Amino acid sequence: MSVPLLFETKFILKAWLGTVPENTIVFCHLIILNSLVEVFSFPLMTIVQATGIIKCYQIVISLVLLLILPGSYFMLKANYSPTAVLIGMIAVSGIAFMVRIEFARRLAGLSRWLWFSKVFLKVAPVVAITLAGVITICSKMEVGFYRFIMTGLVTLIFSVAAIMATGLDPGERNFIVARIKLRFNPQC
Repeated sequence: MSVPLLFETKFILKAWLGTVPENTIVFCHLIILNSLVEVFSFPLMTIVQATGIIKCYQIVISLVLLLILPGSYFMLKANYSPTAVLIGMIAVSGIAFMVRIEFARRLAGLSRWLWFSKVFLKVAPVVAITLAGVITICSKMEVGFYRFIMTGLVTLIFSVAAIMATGLDPGERNFIVARIKLRFNPQC
C-alpha cells in the first residue's frame, strides 16, 4: 500500500484537496516512512508481550517514544523546519525499534541475525522488485489518473510475484499454491 501512496501522493492530494498546501507531500511521505518503521516493530512488540514481562519494556519504550515531544519542541524553538520534526520522529521510531529488538532478544531469545535474515532479507528483494516496476511506470507516464491506476496495478502484480519468487520459503509457497488450487478447484 505504501508504494503507490509514496509515488502518487501529489495526484491523490490534488484530487482530494484541489490546492495542496506547502509541505503536505513531504509530510505525507515522512509519515508513511515512519509507518513502515512501525510495521517492522509490531511483531517485536507481540514477542515481548507474549513473555508476560512487560513492565520494564513498557517503561523504556514509553520513555524512548516520549523523546519525540522535547525533541520536537527544541527543533521548532531553534527554527528548524516542520519536516525536521517528522524526520526526528522517524529517528526516534528507529531507536524504539532497536530497543524492541534488544528486549525480544533478552526476554524471548530472539536472534537478531535470525530476525534480520527471516524478515528484512525477505522483504528487501520484494521491495526492490516492486520499486523497479513502479519507477519504470512513473518515468514513462505523466502524473494523472491512468498513472495512478497503473502504479497500483504494477505494485500489486510485482509485489505478489516477488513475494512468491523471493519472499516465501518453498513450504510456504507450496501451502499458498495448494490453498489457491483448492479455492478455485474444490474437487482437487
